[in-house]
Amino acid sequence: MCALFLGGCATTSYEVKVRALPSPSASKPATYRFFRAAVAPGNEALDEETMRTLRSALATKGLREVPAGAEPDLVISFSCGVMLASVRQTMLSEPIYYYVPGPIRYETVQVGTTPTGSPIYQTVTRQDPPTQQFYGYRSVPSETRYFRKILRLRMLENNGTPKDLATAEAWANAWGGDASYESEDKNLSKVLPVLAAASMVYFGKDSSGIVPIRIKDTDSDVVAIKRGR
Repeated sequence: MCALFLGGCATTSYEVKVRALPSPSASKPATYRFFRAAVAPGNEALDEETMRTLRSALATKGLREVPAGAEPDLVISFSCGVMLASVRQTMLSEPIYYYVPGPIRYETVQVGTTPTGSPIYQTVTRQDPPTQQFYGYRSVPSETRYFRKILRLRMLENNGTPKDLATAEAWANAWGGDASYESEDKNLSKVLPVLAAASMVYFGKDSSGIVPIRIKDTDSDVVAIKRGR
């Protein structure tokens, strides 16, 4: 599983932890075909976008997709989605203000006139509006939700049998890898090219556990994947 952390400003840098597990007997494939199970209603657009992204990513490794009827070296299945990763609590510093009553003043105003027309005056009390003054800071708890965007790949090697892709689960495992990225938003589409590029770093290799790598959205592979999908 990969965990990608956002950083940077103009150029976004992702710290990626990659774990890939190939089969020791896997050969060097040249062609592939996607094997898709039934797509959940409402996920058709994301499924198509993911396949376009993966086609671009696999092309950076020299792989090409075979047409219907042709026999590929690999059958590739994938899954992707968004899940709640964690809820992290932090303490925020919040300013404190208090209100100071406005000063009281006295004014003499005319409240009427006598029968002979002479003015009648009265002293009235006036108070100016209150003012807000800074008092200091206080710490308040805050919860932030982080969502994990996941791209999971599984590749099966054509070992001669069976020929029917519908029973491709019987083929030999060739390679598998996961990539994920945690952030506060749920935008999977935005990070699909980065997840695909991260998966390709150890394509066909064994990462020997979790290995941290760093990817930028300006890296040539990420740019090529974005351009090609």
